[in-house]
Amino acid sequence: MGLDWRDARHFDRTGDKPCRWCGRPTPLRDDHRRPSHKVCAESAMNDGGGPLPPGTGATAYPAPF
Repeated sequence: MGLDWRDARHFDRTGDKPCRWCGRPTPLRDDHRRPSHKVCAESAMNDGGGPLPPGTGATAYPAPF
């Protein structure tokens, strides 16, 4: 499943901060403004670790039929 982070609110122009998942710098923010790479959030979601913690990502794309 992919996350939909097209909304400009997921980009923070003030600068990079460490990703909550991998620690590498990112200008991206989740729905609660926490630093997170989109691919890191998707990886955490898809690695079988269960659902992402609240606010980890954005609205998910609908499941394919």
